[in-house]
Amino acid sequence: MARQEEALRALKFTVLVWGPGNEPFMTKRNQIVKQLTECGFQAFTSEELARQVPSTLPLPLQEGQHWRLVDLVIVLEAGVAPAMELASFAHDAEFCQKCIVFHPRDWDPSLQRTFPSEVLKLFANRVLYAEHEMEVCTLVAECLHRAEAMRRYRLLKESPGLMSF
Repeated sequence: MARQEEALRALKFTVLVWGPGNEPFMTKRNQIVKQLTECGFQAFTSEELARQVPSTLPLPLQEGQHWRLVDLVIVLEAGVAPAMELASFAHDAEFCQKCIVFHPRDWDPSLQRTFPSEVLKLFANRVLYAEHEMEVCTLVAECLHRAEAMRRYRLLKESPGLMSF
């Protein structure tokens, strides 16, 4: 087990946290990035990546560059604008494979037919949350758990013998 944990910590694993730039989402995105960084991930918001990888391309093309640079994209879905961004990449298998979409519980796509809910149906890896879960940081903890699982999956894929029990 110690060897597995050491290998996990040594594995470079980058996470992009997408979501609205307004409050409370920006604060929550920053909390998620901070928690991930403290746990050994290289984590960024899209604003941070835009500063590190400057570009004159239109924003959608920049976002495409950004998600391709990372191992995992955590999306805090919160409206029509984020749904439009997701929709532009929803038919890319690589994006869907590395994307976890967190969205409000009341947007359950099985219960309605709106643009955001129809986009959400395209993603296999969705996590529903209630407003109070965002306020009490349950959402931050769940993002960390999901990132840890994805990092473990990658190590298992790259070094299957290392992860055996």
